[in-house]
Amino acid sequence: DPRKMVTYLSQEGLLGLLHGGADLNEFWRRWACVEPHHRVFSAAAAQQLRLSRTIPFLSHGDEGRTKKKKGILLWTMRGCVGEGSRMFRERADAELQRLSMGLNMNDSLTSRFLHIAIPKRVYETNSSKVWDSLSEHIAQAYLDLETNGVVCSGERWHLVCLGLTGDNPFLAKVGHLERNYARGPKRGGGASPVGVCWLCQAGCQGFPYEDVGKNPGWLSTCSVQDPWRSTPPFLRALGIQERGELMFRPDIWHNWHGGVAKHFVSCSMAMFIKAMPGPMGVDRKILLIDQAYTEWSKTSKERLHHGRITKDLFGLHEVVPVGSWTKFADSRVLLLFMEHLLRCCGLHTATTTTDRILEACAAANSCFSILYSSGFWLTPGAACLAGQYGLRCNCLYAILAKTALDQGWPLFPMIPKIHYVHHAWVELVSRSRSLQWVPSPLGFSVQLDEEPWQSLINPKPFFEGIRSPTCVFLVQV
Repeated sequence: DPRKMVTYLSQEGLLGLLHGGADLNEFWRRWACVEPHHRVFSAAAAQQLRLSRTIPFLSHGDEGRTKKKKGILLWTMRGCVGEGSRMFRERADAELQRLSMGLNMNDSLTSRFLHIAIPKRVYETNSSKVWDSLSEHIAQAYLDLETNGVVCSGERWHLVCLGLTGDNPFLAKVGHLERNYARGPKRGGGASPVGVCWLCQAGCQGFPYEDVGKNPGWLSTCSVQDPWRSTPPFLRALGIQERGELMFRPDIWHNWHGGVAKHFVSCSMAMFIKAMPGPMGVDRKILLIDQAYTEWSKTSKERLHHGRITKDLFGLHEVVPVGSWTKFADSRVLLLFMEHLLRCCGLHTATTTTDRILEACAAANSCFSILYSSGFWLTPGAACLAGQYGLRCNCLYAILAKTALDQGWPLFPMIPKIHYVHHAWVELVSRSRSLQWVPSPLGFSVQLDEEPWQSLINPKPFFEGIRSPTCVFLVQV
């Protein structure tokens, strides 16, 4: 029961692990501009809670794998704000850190709190019923934390869930999403009967999800039609009746670093190798690129988890190259290296295509540099600039896809994940025009939410020396 875990935190005086010492009144003042009709504000007006003692949090779940490759479902919660990223702490002065409220990128063992862990063998024969039962049970606990709260040092605190995060399969299952990542057209240029996005009708007839312009056609369809046949148990138990699709937060970590970037870097490498002059074979060219990476790594202090540059790393033996790295952080490293390779190494003959790849790499790197060096809240200038860089990167990706296709190369595939990323960029630019503070898409990223799983698989170090509670419940079905 999530309530028991939060109650323990309050009894031990550890609620700060959920709010990071942020000015909660100010957080909610800004959130009122983002979601003015959120029910927390009517509750505050009715004096049912005090915003200064109301903690915003996010719920997260996913199906992971143990070291023996066995499936396991875990569900956690975390506060929305924290100490911020390393770049944020190093670059922002104390006043800006206070105003921006850092991203929750704290030590995962003291910022991510586990509700439940279930081996897949327990629920795989009746998975949909178990998923619904779990999500309903957890949402009921969240509703109790929102309405009744907990007492800490003689004061009543309330907790409000601002969204559910996870990869696309998890969100589709919990949300009963008819419009989801798996509903893309089965042939190029086609349309999906129901669409690929729960936030809008992208992918439906007349609204191609591949539209990555500054004012895409699908933008007018946001929140027009529910993405489910009936309200999912998670929302029903939380008592959310309107615009419930907004509770299911797209994750830029899975969609960009674990999705679009893996295609972009691999396809870009294929085009780069094609642009390298001379009679050398692919193996020799890869060796030269690996040597350039080794030198760059020494000076930049950036390291791949994979270790080396190889053909298999980029899937160059496939018809459509796609990265084989499993650590999504390697996408960031490879994007930085790709920009260096194109700008400084002199190993290729520049073409219009390689120039576009370089511009796209630089735009992506600039975009995420802004986001990671900022807090949960972005200034309008930072939000607009990050969004414009992101839009430019997506636009160039689409141009590269068309150029390659015209040349008979099925590269730079327009997968649904590029649409979810585009939502973030369009939203940043749009909100920068009307808000004084804009929430960062990294605020809903799950980059650190899956780290505790590796410790859970080896539980001894997971529990030793941890004062904050991490409650694990194994469910019998």
